[in-house]
Amino acid sequence: MRERVIDWVCAHKLIVVAFILLALILIWLWPVSVYSGNAADIEKIHLFDGNTGKSVSITNREEIDKIVTSLQKVPLRRSFDLRVLIPSDGIALEFVISKKNSNEKSRFQICSDKDVKKTFLYHAYQNEFPYEYYKSLCQSTQQE
Repeated sequence: MRERVIDWVCAHKLIVVAFILLALILIWLWPVSVYSGNAADIEKIHLFDGNTGKSVSITNREEIDKIVTSLQKVPLRRSFDLRVLIPSDGIALEFVISKKNSNEKSRFQICSDKDVKKTFLYHAYQNEFPYEYYKSLCQSTQQE
């Protein structure tokens, strides 16, 4: 009788551990967005091109709306990229989104046309990202 109770307890512990692992895997695979805020709350977007050294601050409402819409359309997924352990040589594009009436800023880096560094984790694109469009903004707009 005692062996059955021990087997039952072990089986339940195994089921709980399996559910916890499944939940962690689902959280890891759940897509995240580059920027999930409201475009109306943004004062400016500062964009820096690390390849050319050019930067631009975008304050035009139409341009901000277009950029935020494009950022929200691209879901990202986390990746097991070992580059997070190695110091970065530089960045391709860096976004700093400043909100109105707040010191809060959202920062992320577009490392290539294949990935984004939003936190310490690299996120791979699930859809096509308008990388060239963002690079052209730094080239065509007056620098700051």
